[in-house]
Amino acid sequence: MDRMTQVMVVLMAMLTASVGMASDGRGGITTVSLRATVRLAPDQALTLGAIADIQGGQQAALSAITIPLDGVEPGRWTSIDAARVRQRIEVSGARTGSVIVHGTRVNLTRNADRPAPTHAHRTEREPEPDVTTVRDHLEHWLRTRFGSAAKEVRIGFEERDRGTLNTPTEGRKVEVRQIGTSTRAAVRVTVYEGDQIVLSEAVRVQIELLSHAPVLVRPLRRGERIEADAFEVQPVWTGATDPPADPEQVIGQVVRRAMDMGEVVRFGNLESPAIITRGQDVSVRSVRGSVVVTTIARARHDAGMGEVVELEAKDRSARFTARVAGHGRAVMIDPTEVTQ
Repeated sequence: MDRMTQVMVVLMAMLTASVGMASDGRGGITTVSLRATVRLAPDQALTLGAIADIQGGQQAALSAITIPLDGVEPGRWTSIDAARVRQRIEVSGARTGSVIVHGTRVNLTRNADRPAPTHAHRTEREPEPDVTTVRDHLEHWLRTRFGSAAKEVRIGFEERDRGTLNTPTEGRKVEVRQIGTSTRAAVRVTVYEGDQIVLSEAVRVQIELLSHAPVLVRPLRRGERIEADAFEVQPVWTGATDPPADPEQVIGQVVRRAMDMGEVVRFGNLESPAIITRGQDVSVRSVRGSVVVTTIARARHDAGMGEVVELEAKDRSARFTARVAGHGRAVMIDPTEVTQ
């Protein structure tokens, strides 16, 4: 047997072995295809089998891999990227060289089967139910402050404030004053007994409001107009300082930045679509007393409905501003503010 024939025999033997291995479920390639969106059942464990379609010899072992992730709650979307999935596969002991992961990320939430609890982060020890405390006053004040019914607001306190919150207030006067706003509200609680101050402490509170919010069901590019099929209305817990947009007012608006599927649309994400574009001829009405004068000017930048647009006379002899009143139309704010 010559040298060339020997090489061919070896190659054929290797090819035959690899084909046999691929046909054997224990040695073939296992594919993990991440799903785009997943809605978990209320008590369903977060496993790889719940978020991906798995095919191959290691299907059973890979399906049982758990993925630690906090915050998968009803009405809230979160995501798991492919890198995290690969890391969990590696530490599981699976033959990672024969596992292929398809997809970039999974967006997931959890279905609700009961109303969300009224309070979050409750302290370990609660006072007797018939004793009125600083906590009771604070919760009443916060619900009144944000104008929501008890079932629509979720209030979380910090563990370090437990002593202040459990202070009895029977026969005492309680004053609550807001002293700061951020993701956590800061309030000053002062308790009076007669003409004496028995307590004066700052307390930080996490406020979340339950709102029916627009949640994206597909990604949007920056500047893309929101259509009715781009979102669905879901009950979502959001911070009081960053409320979601009104679902009835988002259609036709454009997004300021690229947004992923599962994101809650907020007012800060939106802007009015431009109905006047830079360089466009605009019919400008100048109203002064009972006299209305109409002229044509050129827009110097894009502007949406109700926005102020800077305009320039067709002969470039003057610049002025007017408020957009429709497609190709504007009303001059102050005819005297015309610059040469």
